[in-house]
Parts: sequence; structure tokens; C-alpha cells
Amino acid sequence: MQGKVDIGGDVGLETSPAQVNWPITSRNVLSTAPGARTELRIGSTAIRLDGDSSLEVTELDDDSLRLRLHYGSVSVRVMNVDVVPEFELRTAQ
Repeated sequence: MQGKVDIGGDVGLETSPAQVNWPITSRNVLSTAPGARTELRIGSTAIRLDGDSSLEVTELDDDSLRLRLHYGSVSVRVMNVDVVPEFELRTAQ
């Protein structure tokens, strides 16, 4: 994590400053300020969120990982082929 990164519950609810190694779960929203960035690790999957971005974890459990990028830029690296069938990244486009 670098710069100002916030975490909150559902979209539109109050956020608080994110902390290193803070647990992430379904319906969490991460947002980064301009110039900030952060990385999430879920198993072998790495998710990097660039500055001025908002990412919602819509579903996270033993069987699936579903993300929604509200705005900004995200980079995802899936290292385990078993994750691919139940991985989804939704964007505005």
C-alpha cells in the first residue's frame, strides 16, 4: 500500500483508512486517492489497484472471486488455473 487507501462496506457507506494485512471479504470496497496504489493477495491471485480507483469485492468465498471496478485501473494476475472458471472482473464497459 502506498498513499491514501480507504476501505468500506457497501458502496456509499462510510470508509476508513486501510491498513496493511487488513482482511478483505465480500461487499468490501477499496478506493485509492490520486497517486496512491495498493495490492491485494487472495491465494495465489494478485490484484493491483492504481491511483484514483475504486474496486468492489462483490463475492469472495472458497469457490469464487468476483470483482467490480467502479472507476480507475486494476491489474489482476491469476497464477492458479483452478481459479479461472470462478473469477470475474466487471467494469463499466
